[in-house]
Amino acid sequence: MTDELIVERLIGRFALVQGVVDCLLDPSGPGVLLLGDAGMGKTALMHQVLEELGGRVRPYQINAGPSLARVPYAALAPLLMELTPEQIDQPIAVFDALSVQFSPDRRTGAVPALLVVEDGQYLDENSVALVTQLMVAEVVRVVFLCRTFPAPPAELLTMWSEGLLERFEVLPLEPDEAVEMCQEVLGAPVVSSTVAVLLRQSSGNPMLLRELLLQGRQSGQLVQGNNSWILNAPVQAAGSGLMDIVRQQVLGLDESDRQTLETVALAESLPLDTLVTLCDNNSIDHLQELGFIHVAEDHKRHVRLVKPLVAEILRQLVPKARGMAIRHRILAALDGNPETMDGLLRFVLWSLETGAPVEEETILHAARLANRLYLPGQVEQLALAIHSAKYRCEAAVELARARYYSGDYRAANSALNYVIDEAEDPLTLRQASLLAAQLAASRGAGSAGVTLVARAWNVALQRLAAVGTLSAQKVAVEQDAARLLCLSASHADGRYGDVQSELAALWEHSELLENRIQAGLLLSESLALTGQASTALGILDSVATLLSTDVTEHHYYRPELIRIQLAALHQAGEYQVLEDYVGHRIVEAENSLLYMGSLLQFAVGAAELNRGALIQALPHLIQSVEMLRLRDVRGLLPEALATVAYAAHLVGRNDLAVSYLAQAKAQPLVGRELSLVARARLISLQNEMSNARLPLSQLVLLADEAAAAGARSAELEVLYSAVRHGEASLVLRLASVAEKCEGRSAAFVLEFCRAIVVKDAVKLTDLSELAAREGQYLAAADCAAQAVKILDSRGDQARRFGAQRLYKRRIAALTTGGVLREPNSPDLGKLTRREQEIATLVQSGCSNREIALQLSVSLRTIEGHLYRIFAKLGISRRDDLAGRISVYL
Repeated sequence: MTDELIVERLIGRFALVQGVVDCLLDPSGPGVLLLGDAGMGKTALMHQVLEELGGRVRPYQINAGPSLARVPYAALAPLLMELTPEQIDQPIAVFDALSVQFSPDRRTGAVPALLVVEDGQYLDENSVALVTQLMVAEVVRVVFLCRTFPAPPAELLTMWSEGLLERFEVLPLEPDEAVEMCQEVLGAPVVSSTVAVLLRQSSGNPMLLRELLLQGRQSGQLVQGNNSWILNAPVQAAGSGLMDIVRQQVLGLDESDRQTLETVALAESLPLDTLVTLCDNNSIDHLQELGFIHVAEDHKRHVRLVKPLVAEILRQLVPKARGMAIRHRILAALDGNPETMDGLLRFVLWSLETGAPVEEETILHAARLANRLYLPGQVEQLALAIHSAKYRCEAAVELARARYYSGDYRAANSALNYVIDEAEDPLTLRQASLLAAQLAASRGAGSAGVTLVARAWNVALQRLAAVGTLSAQKVAVEQDAARLLCLSASHADGRYGDVQSELAALWEHSELLENRIQAGLLLSESLALTGQASTALGILDSVATLLSTDVTEHHYYRPELIRIQLAALHQAGEYQVLEDYVGHRIVEAENSLLYMGSLLQFAVGAAELNRGALIQALPHLIQSVEMLRLRDVRGLLPEALATVAYAAHLVGRNDLAVSYLAQAKAQPLVGRELSLVARARLISLQNEMSNARLPLSQLVLLADEAAAAGARSAELEVLYSAVRHGEASLVLRLASVAEKCEGRSAAFVLEFCRAIVVKDAVKLTDLSELAAREGQYLAAADCAAQAVKILDSRGDQARRFGAQRLYKRRIAALTTGGVLREPNSPDLGKLTRREQEIATLVQSGCSNREIALQLSVSLRTIEGHLYRIFAKLGISRRDDLAGRISVYL
């Protein structure tokens, strides 16, 4: 028997493991052809299969390889040690020797033999024929582990088509599998946005992902804060380990294929017609069949490498002289500027590097694209290459924006220093003014700083009008934009009622697209804060449609759109929609996640906190704090610190609560202050931790402050907090505010208040059941608590006992995400939300097939989830899961 390979632990793929095991345990079943790219984890998967099979097979393993491919039976040599050199050349002698070794009737217990062939794509023809004969004679079962390139021997594919082999494909990692792998490699949790970026960069290949993680940690691109790993800079694939992996992947290509691959990698993307003029057409077809390149369905049929990481590494592997020659050929063949963003960027950067002539207008366009793609380093290189007075101000705006994204506000402000005073066109003036206002807010200048920028903008408009650059009509349109900046300052001061009518008019009647976008964003935020979240979400959908008309020119509005959408969804109580929205943004895995990941992470944590899923909320909130320490564009860190302190106290982590509370108090709040909701949480936290009676008068004062500003959403949350802490006198006021607010949360609070007013314990119990079913664990506990109070006041001990028991279950659910663990039961905190959902359905008596139908997934997907659940919880049977978990819905 050959030596066993040392392999990494298998991550995920439990359904695939079970499929292979079932196939091999079927007495009349075929062999197995296990296909997957290099690094996809075929060996680890087979190792897991052998563990699952245990003593039910006698495993043998051989390793083929390119150096053995031309030598007959070379890969089988470890199994033929008893043959003489002359006998090894005789097919009959080799067949007899293997038959003796594999035949179960010569072995104690008649355990069937299983032959595992590593790198089966390199198995020589003689060995393939011989192993086929052994399979047909039922002497041994065989598993071939093959890469998709080079292709497996034709004989294996024929065996598959004839039913002698069952084909299984090892696919890229799923997101939850990537999360597990990242945590295993780094030894601590990794924030979701970082996992998404790395998963996309590695194309889900476990070996590439592992190398990225190790390299990122070594280079400092991955940083650790409070036991969580965060990607702090765009991935740079310069590590020798990654280069070796990619070098091995392309070694099997002939010269023509390598040249085509290098050409596509260096160009980022090329129209197919252009590529055909540069490279062999058969080579293009071959690379496409092998899965190295992809031809898009756009009108120019642009060609790109399938794996972005491979493309990046190839660009570094190509020798400099060879790369320069290929670049010159590409530049000559393009005969003009590329149409794709990545292609144009590569074209302009090459031109600058090689000294080829390129117009400054094109360089400026490339800088804008680099900002659109959140590549601040490239923006810096491009913007600093522009020297003429004609484009000087526009280049300065792009440079300032890149520095703003990087968090270097002082350098960004320096780049903008002269632009408002010198800009000669309204678009540059607008962009400079809006960015200057953002910088003013970032450095704590508050609404006064924003107002000063608006005034400077108006002065600049008058300057342009005086020299005839702008007509009176155009000046009026641009003054509307400056007016919007003033309205945003009033909005920041909480004067929502003063701005909404004017914002609504600008939203409805502005002819300029950018004015409509600005007005729509500001109006939506104001509406959401004043209790009209559903209306706000409708306007935001329209703004998103407007932005989609030109994502390049108006990309700088998209972060604001995302921020306001998250806030509006939160205020509407659409927590599940919010989490799905964040998930969609993360799956897109753009470089923008490096700059907006903290906002997304905080939004999810805050939503889970409001729902009462405390065990899930706390890690998300803590991770958002660590991300904000690295880059805090919106000044969100004080709010996040206060929220973490509150959440930590709710789950009984007072050590964390004390630490984060102190950090929140130490944060400077120059030019801004904590939100009313965060201040209410701090009041509750500080007094609960000091064992003093909650001074509800402070909460009432906050509610009054919110009411004076027209901030009904905040007033609703503050009043609800006071009622939760026992101030029944505020129930009618809370109901009145809820009646004036839109959204699911407000509607539920209204029903909650009405039931308290009429002392309807049955209604409160029903509301508790409804809230729990919708995952609103905090509301479910509050309803149960009020039902207990009402029954207690009536002396209804019989019904009070049932309500008290329900209340205890609801309280327990707050710290387990809706799942209550019994003594010695598995720790469900280890499970993802999807896995907890499946565990719930198992407990309710659903079969695997019923769960698959209910969740609209395949049966194998459910089986894979269950195997993962078993592994995490240390159980081995479905009955263990169903019998030891109690879920209260």
